[in-house]
Order: sequence, then C-alpha cells, then structure tokens
Amino acid sequence: MKTKPFLLATAGSTVDGRTIDDAMLQQIASSYDPKTYG
Repeated sequence: MKTKPFLLATAGSTVDGRTIDDAMLQQIASSYDPKTYG
C-alpha cells in the first residue's frame, strides 16, 4: 500500500499546554519503524 506523506507534528506549543521541541521530533523520526507502524 502506498500513502501520501502527512504532517504528524511540528515543534512548538500544543493545544493542551505542552511543548514539542526539535529533540523530541528527532527521537520520533529515528525510532520510527515502517515494519511496525506501516
């Protein structure tokens, strides 16, 4: 199955008051496994 790329998250404040920083996004990207998540 092929899908289009989509935006999952961006660095900055979230609607519930948390903050996503660049390091978090790098960790998400480095641990992503397409075999697990599709």
